[in-house]
Amino acid sequence: MDDADDSIMDIKNQIQELENIWRDTYVDFESRVFDAVVSYYQDIIDNYSELHDTLSNSNSAILNAIQKQIALER
Repeated sequence: MDDADDSIMDIKNQIQELENIWRDTYVDFESRVFDAVVSYYQDIIDNYSELHDTLSNSNSAILNAIQKQIALER
């Protein structure tokens, strides 16, 4: 009977170890997916930010040129 109890306890321990491995693997996978999604959207945000800066600088340059031309016309 003790052998059977020991075997059952060993099986329970193995199941617990497998559950722990699965949980750790799942959490690691979840973390990697989250990091990938964050990185993807951060790249999009960075690109739009760069585009915004370029447009803003272009608008400023155009307005400055127009103001300079108006000043020369006066």
